[in-house]
Amino acid sequence: MKKLLLLLLLFPFFVYSQDTTLIGDVDCNGELNSEDASLILQYVTSVIDSLPCSENMSGLTPDQLQEIVEMMDAQLIINYGGMSFGDWVLKYDNPGFDDFLYGQEESDGFLLVQYSRENQINSSAAFGFKIHTGSDIDTVNFIMDVSINVHTSWNPVNSKTIPIKKGDYWVLENTDDLFPTEVGIDKVYFLPINGESSVSDGSSDSSNSIVFNKSITLPDGCCGDPVTWSLDNFGNYTVPNGKNLYITQYYNTNQTGGLFVEENQIVKGYSNYVFYTGVGFSPSNTTQMPIIVGEGNIVSGDGSFNGFIIDAIVVPFTIDLYDTVLNTAENENIFILQFYGDDSAELLINDIPIFENYSNNIFYTGVGFTPAMTLSSPIMVGVNQLIEGVGTINGYITPLNYFSE
Repeated sequence: MKKLLLLLLLFPFFVYSQDTTLIGDVDCNGELNSEDASLILQYVTSVIDSLPCSENMSGLTPDQLQEIVEMMDAQLIINYGGMSFGDWVLKYDNPGFDDFLYGQEESDGFLLVQYSRENQINSSAAFGFKIHTGSDIDTVNFIMDVSINVHTSWNPVNSKTIPIKKGDYWVLENTDDLFPTEVGIDKVYFLPINGESSVSDGSSDSSNSIVFNKSITLPDGCCGDPVTWSLDNFGNYTVPNGKNLYITQYYNTNQTGGLFVEENQIVKGYSNYVFYTGVGFSPSNTTQMPIIVGEGNIVSGDGSFNGFIIDAIVVPFTIDLYDTVLNTAENENIFILQFYGDDSAELLINDIPIFENYSNNIFYTGVGFTPAMTLSSPIMVGVNQLIEGVGTINGYITPLNYFSE
């Protein structure tokens, strides 16, 4: 995210223009700041439908923009959420421009149009054209979602960069009749954005959300709205529609009680709680990785928990393996973050044991407390693998290349 925001903020400072318009000021407040960058990013990724001042989104030459991208790639070794720029795509190279040019993009990104005055002569005569973008194409009346007038003088060669949403069309309309000299389109490039980002408009609809800071333990990104809930005082907790709940800490003083997702127990016994028994201290469960609960699911049991809710992207599950066998599909991976079981528990992947006996389960045997194992790293299950055993698993399902795109 930092990489893209920095790039967007750098746009205006590398453009030479005779216009008094503050290039890049898409919120119309007369200043260039992170709010402009955030708006542009949200527009490109379809979180918002329009920019307040879309006409102020101007651009660089291909060489200038590529230089900035390479400079940041050399300095930033952290992969911000798996998002990156793709390779430059040359859409048109010195095409004819009698009426219009058009295209449709398969990913979010930026369209860069290099244009010039006829024969690239020096002159004060204005020249220009129009750029139209939208979800539907119109090459007759040119009525589309966004229309931008492009014109300049003096500089015989100039460029314009505009954000394009995934699936949108763009049309370059020749408007020579409005200017004293003709314009030509030299080159049209597209710079795609690869990977996913986590930007939300605050609604419950997560279809426009993309994940910036996803990780193997926080696959929906971090962090949403904090939640601290007492099951003893408030009763059950139901995950809101369109959200996933991440339980990052669980507290319980009931030796025989625990935490349930729907009707499946996932933790039993003391959690985040140690006391002196008279001869020694009791052990305690500790939440090393989140428990992920999907929309509409009910969390019940004893004690209290802390965590957060966030727009749902991945698909969580809590499954009792006693009467269920789980297969991964051709195009998905499964990540197991939690395993609960007693003295007969076992977790097998393709008939290979991964876990056995007490897990997330501490109780008093009469002479002492049972030890209990807790997963400290996720168990990843690949394509067409079989999960079976005795016990309850909690985790999530993702598309095959979710973390590598």
